[in-house]
Formats: sequence, C-alpha cells, structure tokens
Amino acid sequence: LGAASHRARCVPRGLLTIALALALAWLGAAGAAFAQGPAPAPAPASAPTAADLTARILALESLGRAQPVAAAAELARLLAATPELSPQRLELLTVQGLLLVTASAPEAAERVAAQLDAWSMEAHALTPVAAAAALLIRARSLARDSNLQRAGALIQDAMARLPAKMLPRDRYRFVSAQGYIKE
Repeated sequence: LGAASHRARCVPRGLLTIALALALAWLGAAGAAFAQGPAPAPAPASAPTAADLTARILALESLGRAQPVAAAAELARLLAATPELSPQRLELLTVQGLLLVTASAPEAAERVAAQLDAWSMEAHALTPVAAAAALLIRARSLARDSNLQRAGALIQDAMARLPAKMLPRDRYRFVSAQGYIKE
C-alpha cells in the first residue's frame, strides 16, 4: 500500500524531463537575447491615415450619444492629428460641436461654430459645408434652448448651403437635426 501511494504522488519522470528541457530552452533563448544587447527602439508611430481618423471620429460620435463630454474632449485631443482644411477636420469639428450641444455646453459649442465660420471665410472646396456645419451647431443649440423658430430658420439656411454630392452620414446629421427641430 505504501509503494502504490508513493507512485501516485510522484511526478512521472517523462513529464519532469520535458519540463526541465523547456526551462533550459527558455533560459538559453533569454541568454541569447541578453547577449545581443537591448532591443532596438520601436519605430515612431506614423501619422494616422484619413481612414483611421474617420473611423476614430465616428467611434467617438457613437460614444458621444451616451457620454458627450468625454467624447467631445477626446475629439479635442484628436484635433492636432487632423490635417487643417481636410474633410476629417470638418467632420471632427461638426461632431464635436453637436456633442457639446448635447452636453449642454453652449459656449463651447459656439467656439467650435466660430472655428467653422473662420474656415468658411477661406477659399476652399469645403467652405460651403463648413458654413453649413456652423449653422447646424447653432440651430441645434437654439432648439435645445427651445428657440425653435430661429433654429428652424438656421437649419433651413444650412440645408440650402449643402452641396449636391455629400456622404450620406454627413447629410444625415443635417436631416436628423432638421427633423429634431421640426418635431
């Protein structure tokens, strides 16, 4: 009985040999890596692509439905990585302004609208959309404050400035605001 219970408690020799071999192999690899010196520094992160920026902006817009303050703050941090006068910058500012309205921060939303107004003063292909986006933010802010007549006039002006060809998600922001104001 004693020999049988002793064998049940012992680790089989084959398993012990495998564990020892794996440990020695790991130590050998670690020693070789140490002998080669420190690992090279990682390459600096490249600037995000337009697709990466757009995906991040859309993800933050989605987050902003539940957490508008946090999403707007993250968009503010992302602004530096967004090229000036780019479609991504226009979308970022538009989404940020709308989130600030949702977060009941009208002064901050107005500052974003003012940035879009400044952009709309430059001769650029996106100038009409920047002007419309500034009006969109102001219309949503006025509607939130129950000034529906003035908000309705602003959203109509914004819709009239939109180009015929526009991404559906961008146009949807305007149509959604128009529906919100008319309700």
